Amino acid sequence: MEVDSGNSSANTETAEKKCRCGGTDHQRTSSSKCPWNKKHNIEQSEAEQHALLDNVEVDDDVQEETEELLLAISEEADDDDNDNDEDKENNELDN
Repeated sequence: MEVDSGNSSANTETAEKKCRCGGTDHQRTSSSKCPWNKKHNIEQSEAEQHALLDNVEVDDDVQEETEELLLAISEEADDDDNDNDEDKENNELDN
């Protein structure tokens, strides 16, 4: 004599649950496993852009120019700091 527990229909429903994309390893498109997830697409495109940038070669001339510009900017900032220190000293002497 077989006893039907009534759980057989519940078991088949859970086994058949799948995402709208057709994936069975997740149930919603908001899952990180779903290829239809917008966040997944954004991360994928960012990864592709980073990979492209990693493959770009930088000319030595451009790199030297950049280093020269950074050095000039830092020297200007140092000069400005020195000017501000001198102004403060002069103001203190006046008082």
